[in-house]
Amino acid sequence: MKFVLSLLLLAFGLGISAQDAFQQELFSTDLVMKYRNDIELSDAQADKVKKVHSGQIEAFNNAKWDLDGALSKLNKQLAETKINEAGAMAQMDKVLKLEESLKRMRLSLMVKVKNMLTAKQQSQLKDLRSDDDLSKPTFNISAINDHPRMVLKIDGDQEKGAQPLYVLFDKDGKKSFLTGIGHILPDDIESVSVLKGSATFARYGKEGKNGVIEITLKE
Repeated sequence: MKFVLSLLLLAFGLGISAQDAFQQELFSTDLVMKYRNDIELSDAQADKVKKVHSGQIEAFNNAKWDLDGALSKLNKQLAETKINEAGAMAQMDKVLKLEESLKRMRLSLMVKVKNMLTAKQQSQLKDLRSDDDLSKPTFNISAINDHPRMVLKIDGDQEKGAQPLYVLFDKDGKKSFLTGIGHILPDDIESVSVLKGSATFARYGKEGKNGVIEITLKE
């Protein structure tokens, strides 16, 4: 049986309150330029919006590529049968640092854009934007989250549609079986172990035929 372990940090934007502020009070460059005629955006204002957007997008893309690389390296570390915990946690710190940098860039750009608009233009944009406008991400990015949650997915030569067995050990060592781990925060995890082949059958019998992921929580 071949297994590939993938760690995905779900793109839930920012936290609920921060996301509300982004959507309701700030404006993306795409939104401003889409309704530029409706809000009577001057040529001077338009040039400033384009300039600040162009000035930040290169740095943003570079950071996003660095984040993709950091996540890829973390995935490989977690794919090991025996994970180097210190190495994985150090790599997670790099991922979180890059996420923080991207969030700050996004906020900085949107604040700059809003400050270029008059109070009347800001009010008009709030009235003009549609639900579709609000649902669009400010940037085409992922894995930016104040409280990232973790999903572990096993792909490979397993039964079609089958899921691995998730086993959770709490701080007291009590074992429980889960259908998923989307509710678990990475900061609460002490270690993750991936079992396959004969090791799963010896410990969990036929229940572990599609692989087993053991998760131990911190004390």
